[in-house]
Amino acid sequence: MQAVCCSEGRCIVTRRCRRGSGRLYEQARPLSLLLAACVFVACAHRSDPRYLDAGEIQEFVIGNSLKDAKSGDWREDFLPVDSERREGVIHGHSGPPEGLYGGAWELRGNSVCMRYWGESSRTTCYRFAWAGDNKFFWIDEAGRRAFETELIERGGADDVAVEAASTAFRSETVTFRHGVNLLVGDLRFPDGPAPYPAILYVDGSGGFSRHRFDDWPGNAVLQEALSRGFATFVWSKPGVDDSTGDWREQSMALRAEEVVAAIEHLEERADIDGDRIGLLGVSQAGWVMPLVPTQRDVAFVVAISCPGQSPFEHERYPTDKELASTGISEAERKDAGEHLRTLFEILRSSVTYEEYLRRHQEWLAEAKLRTWYPAVSSKQTELPSVGWYLSEPERESFGFVSTALANDTPPPLKNLRMPVLAIFGAEDSRVDPVIGAKMYEEIPLANGNRDVTVQVYHGANHSLLVPDSEGYLEFAPGYVTTIGEWLAAHR
Repeated sequence: MQAVCCSEGRCIVTRRCRRGSGRLYEQARPLSLLLAACVFVACAHRSDPRYLDAGEIQEFVIGNSLKDAKSGDWREDFLPVDSERREGVIHGHSGPPEGLYGGAWELRGNSVCMRYWGESSRTTCYRFAWAGDNKFFWIDEAGRRAFETELIERGGADDVAVEAASTAFRSETVTFRHGVNLLVGDLRFPDGPAPYPAILYVDGSGGFSRHRFDDWPGNAVLQEALSRGFATFVWSKPGVDDSTGDWREQSMALRAEEVVAAIEHLEERADIDGDRIGLLGVSQAGWVMPLVPTQRDVAFVVAISCPGQSPFEHERYPTDKELASTGISEAERKDAGEHLRTLFEILRSSVTYEEYLRRHQEWLAEAKLRTWYPAVSSKQTELPSVGWYLSEPERESFGFVSTALANDTPPPLKNLRMPVLAIFGAEDSRVDPVIGAKMYEEIPLANGNRDVTVQVYHGANHSLLVPDSEGYLEFAPGYVTTIGEWLAAHR
């Protein structure tokens, strides 16, 4: 049953209104009483903005969800993490390909100030104004209408509070050295007495920042680990944030040495149990983590969307998947794939960037003569792997990619003699989940390790996201808790 909630001359239509206690309840009033409280038509069609004050924001926004009113392309849950509901986290949900995103909100006066993951240094404040029915305008600091959103229901105030349990685990900034590089990271501690078992996070490809874990969803898995009694350590890659060096100059072997340096640093701490330090890595980490046990003991390994092939063989998979999405014929896809693989060879055999640039221009001129080129190049921005190869190569990326492709050996999974949990998304477009799962399942045959668990989530992508009933992307059901339960069993 719908009800009209009115406050100080403002009205909103919603299926549920709030009592002063904050609990949600069904409310129905006779029409005459509603009209006595306020005239709905007048409320819904005011020409000047009628802003929500702090109390109304806490009533109608905090603990609820707002959805893009026009296209419905995104939805945000504003979850409180303190009893006074003055600050909290944002769970953002978008349709493909973006999926989950997150951030933090803070109530400042009558404005909500937001900081989103990936934009840690930028805070944007908005006021909310009634837009009629159950809709709100977002008014930016310049007084302009930025968005129009629709209020939608959540399960209940108590459910929201549980979902948004405080993320305020104790944290310490930690620095360690690898060669000439000084790496800066965040070490977080669980509740309870030290020493703690610890998890080192090993990221995939790219310039990774430790601030990725400041907000949900980046911190979802590590928050789960903290709740299970594990300390967590993440650091910014060389050349990112305060870390020195350049991550683009690292081979997989150098990355493994960096992980070893991090382990050795934690082993020296009295609050960390040096015999219970494990690794949790994603994607490219699948080539890094198996190199670590040859240099340092590792208590366990959690591998998420990690490849089972050599970098050279692996690169065929995303390019073939992307070519299949362009609509070209099977014969054209085969020819395009073969032509791309000649470029892989050029990349790994070119000694200098200038040599590669010249050979790439010759390769591209030949590609433009193929029948598939117009269709593929027209979708270049939609094809992250193929698009990169078709574009003029960047000097900064040349060394990193050519070094990776020079490796034509699969990850040495036989080195993983400790407990292993490997997780894959069946719809992964970046890493072949079939080959990956098969290679991890064969670890017992390679070295006799019987404590290997492989989990494949149907419908999930590289980030373990699946579409919900409305088309928004969410973590695959059970994904985060599976990791938590497995860690608890191997604590």
